[in-house]
Amino acid sequence: EVVQLLIPNPELLRPYRHQIKSILQRAGQLELNSPFRKEIDDIVFSVLGLTTSEREAVYEAVVELVSARLRKAESVKGGRKTSKL
Repeated sequence: EVVQLLIPNPELLRPYRHQIKSILQRAGQLELNSPFRKEIDDIVFSVLGLTTSEREAVYEAVVELVSARLRKAESVKGGRKTSKL
């Protein structure tokens, strides 16, 4: 399964390194819904050659994964009983 995983060549981002560095310096810290984060996403999506609909699908998939992860964490948290010593 891991053998089939496609990993983009980081060298493809080399032409954008100054732009990415500038974005990161302006942002300080990248929040999930930050416009700085979107600028970096746009660079990466462009390098990957994703269409607008493919980019939207990526965002939708990420939202679903995060939601599923939060639901799972809550179910595990809710299923445990905490004991006080």
